[in-house]
Amino acid sequence: MKYRLIFLLIIFSVAALPSFVNAQANYEDVVYLKNGSIIHGTIIEQVPNESIKIKTADGNIFVYKMDEISKLTKEEKTSTTPARHRGRDAKDTATRKQHGYTNITELNFATDAGSSGSTTTTNSSGAIIGSSNFGGITDNVSLGLTTINGYLVLPYFSFGAGVGIHVYKGLALIPLFLDLRGNFLDKRTTPFVSLGIGYSYTVQQIASAPIKTAKNETYDKGGFLLNPSLGVKFFVVPKMALNLSIGYRYQKVQLYNNNYTYTSSYMQSNYESHTLGFFNLKFGFTF
Repeated sequence: MKYRLIFLLIIFSVAALPSFVNAQANYEDVVYLKNGSIIHGTIIEQVPNESIKIKTADGNIFVYKMDEISKLTKEEKTSTTPARHRGRDAKDTATRKQHGYTNITELNFATDAGSSGSTTTTNSSGAIIGSSNFGGITDNVSLGLTTINGYLVLPYFSFGAGVGIHVYKGLALIPLFLDLRGNFLDKRTTPFVSLGIGYSYTVQQIASAPIKTAKNETYDKGGFLLNPSLGVKFFVVPKMALNLSIGYRYQKVQLYNNNYTYTSSYMQSNYESHTLGFFNLKFGFTF
């Protein structure tokens, strides 16, 4: 009787083993990240309170710190999520920055799109008493370089402060500006909009503190800066993207009349206000 019971237990265990194995095979580890991503696969390594390593069904391996993880579970596989797709979202998320510090460095190419302002100053008799280099500035393209340090809020919005240089013919401006950017999609490729708003200085302005009187000032000055743009961003390697955009750069300047002869009657006439309107193309990197 005793041996018969043992024999029946063995038969039952062998019969139940395939069902148990199959049940285990129908379950997988699921990692829920705080940024909203969900990764399906098998946890192959776990360091308590530090990190986990998960391997997806298509062979990709990802490592996440515990403070990035919202929840760890084991769930039944569903037919609506084919194995070949379970790692796709995880792979896509791993190749783009989701939040945190960001740097945007861009080259700028711009051409005149309708600048305004006079190029000479005359007295009450119509005689020319001075002229600026405004015409020369708008006859050529502008080249520039800017870098922005900021913070990415989730994958959709970033803000930061930027500095750079915009070079025109006969004029170089150093812009200091606030940069606001919005991404339309949480994908490796996404269109975006940006807005730069600030003030530009000439090198002479920065070097000429404290402020001098109008009579002694003999240099060009910068002014208000506004630069809206529309572009596309593509993550080519983990945590780095290429970005290309087109926009319009609105720039106020005050140009000194280098042929001006000072008299008390024209104390305030040695500067001319101009608006530089340039279409600009920007190409750069987001880190």
